[in-house]
Amino acid sequence: MTTTETTVTRKQRPDGAWVWQVTQYDAVKTLLTDHRLGMSLPDPESPGWDADPKVHQILMRMATGGRRGIAADQEDRVMRRRIMNKLFAGPNVVRVKPLIGPMAEQLADELRSRPQPADLGRNFSAPLCALTMNELIGVPREDMHRFREWMDEASASGDGQPGSGLRHFVVYINKLFAERKRNPVDGDIMTDILEPHERGDERHERRLLNILVWMLGMGWQNPSATVDFAVSLLLTNPGQLDLLKDDLSLLPGAVEEAIRLYNSQPPNDGMVVRYAVEDFEFDGAAISIGDKVMLDIWAANRDGSVFADPLKFDITRDPNPHIGFGHGVYACNFGQVTRAEVEASIAALVDALPGLRPAVPADELQYTTPDRPSGLVRFPVLW
Repeated sequence: MTTTETTVTRKQRPDGAWVWQVTQYDAVKTLLTDHRLGMSLPDPESPGWDADPKVHQILMRMATGGRRGIAADQEDRVMRRRIMNKLFAGPNVVRVKPLIGPMAEQLADELRSRPQPADLGRNFSAPLCALTMNELIGVPREDMHRFREWMDEASASGDGQPGSGLRHFVVYINKLFAERKRNPVDGDIMTDILEPHERGDERHERRLLNILVWMLGMGWQNPSATVDFAVSLLLTNPGQLDLLKDDLSLLPGAVEEAIRLYNSQPPNDGMVVRYAVEDFEFDGAAISIGDKVMLDIWAANRDGSVFADPLKFDITRDPNPHIGFGHGVYACNFGQVTRAEVEASIAALVDALPGLRPAVPADELQYTTPDRPSGLVRFPVLW
């Protein structure tokens, strides 16, 4: 492979920073699992670290005790992977997945009784994905009612600082930790995560707190936006929707095609951010330690050498080897649950609201990232 405009290129970002941008499918897929790339800057004192979003900085400091650098990054990734593997272990996912369909059906029925037009995100997608997240983590159902207000606060943009909603979650999870330590519950995921030999390990509990606060406060947002995006694709491509209604066996393919086209990394224009932890060469590009490398998932999933007619939404596309959820050992843990949420959502909406359609023309739908669409600012629908 030779260095071309579609493989590894040096580019200057609007903020003046120079980065390596990787767009070609095979190269992105390879670098997603390359050990020479880390998630944090290798220089602990580098000012560039503070260019990360404020919420990310705060949660990372909470997780690592303020430590930075290669060792902290690698240790953090191992610890996070262990925790996430427990949360998304087969038995826990198997326990939760059957609950998603009935929750989607109930929300679709409730939507049908609302005044029209209604915002699909607020009235369907967001509550479905938030409830699913609560079930995954094992939040007692009697506590779920208070979470909506906290989630709204945590997702408020304001001045770019996290709202008080995140602090609510920190307090809540700390109390839940303390309760589970005092009174372990057999079969409870929170009890399982707080294994006896890890209780009292301050860094482990801090990292666990970080993950759970993020998942409860913000982790439902991207799956919710994925649901909205998938439904919008079907509603604005009536030929594809008709195909699906005629043959529901095409539903899994519709889900995969929506995920391929979805911008899963909206804060970074569809790109995964990595940093070189050592000097190395890739496809003729001399990448130096500390260099920022942008792995362009959005572009890779539209690589014409892999996907025929790549800009077309085609629910019959087969094969569909997209990397919308990443690749390899660091593939997104949320993948299988998000697939189940999207599939259950489409099935419930098609059944309960066969006349579902956008309340505005397709070109008036506003996406949070217009150039590379992800979720919608609002998704007004009629039925």
